[in-house]
Amino acid sequence: PLAPKGPYAATKAAASIILEHLAHELGLQTTLVRLFGVWGPYEKAHRLLPTIVRRAKSGEKVPLSAGKQIRDFSYAPHIAECLLKLAKLSFNSTFTTVNLGSGKGISVRDFATLAATTIDAVDQLNFGAIPVRQDEVPSMIADVGFLRSLGIQPPQSPSQALFQQYF
Repeated sequence: PLAPKGPYAATKAAASIILEHLAHELGLQTTLVRLFGVWGPYEKAHRLLPTIVRRAKSGEKVPLSAGKQIRDFSYAPHIAECLLKLAKLSFNSTFTTVNLGSGKGISVRDFATLAATTIDAVDQLNFGAIPVRQDEVPSMIADVGFLRSLGIQPPQSPSQALFQQYF
């Protein structure tokens, strides 16, 4: 359900509502895909994984929050495969929402540690160096029941093997 916590989330929720309204008004079959924690090739430099890699390469510490936030991280190539499968489907309703994530939560701390282990930079992670943002949601995990009912296997949750494939 939409329950935005902060301006960024509110704009995403508003866009979803506008899209649904337009789909019904124009009679266009529309699918809203909510992506969860996409990571992998071509990420923006300010994101968690590129920050860890960049700082590790330069020998700098990586300032992080305590990392207790639970997120549903999904590898970008797996997300792309699922999007292609979704694009081939036709739904009975004018507007359909699909959550696209692994359906499994992992702490930011564990995600960062998995990544840093792969590049031998665990000692550079500085957990607790920065505060958690005020509008931070403590846990965000995709409900993938509908995705599975469509016959689509959710993307794999982060693992050492995935990080080795990425690096």
